[in-house]
Amino acid sequence: MAAAKIEAFSMKVACAAAPDGRTHIASLKLDLNGSAMMQPLKQRETRRITDLKPLPSGGPGAP
Repeated sequence: MAAAKIEAFSMKVACAAAPDGRTHIASLKLDLNGSAMMQPLKQRETRRITDLKPLPSGGPGAP
């Protein structure tokens, strides 16, 4: 059985307007510190969503 201990966890999300005016996640930052299976665990990740294009008028959510 695997065991893990999370000592610190942080997730920050920034939103922005998409080309169609809806709100979307523009960036996501994750920081994680702890241990898993008796080994130190540290993860840091940043993702940015860019270059969005509007869907054609017949796309999902269209009337």
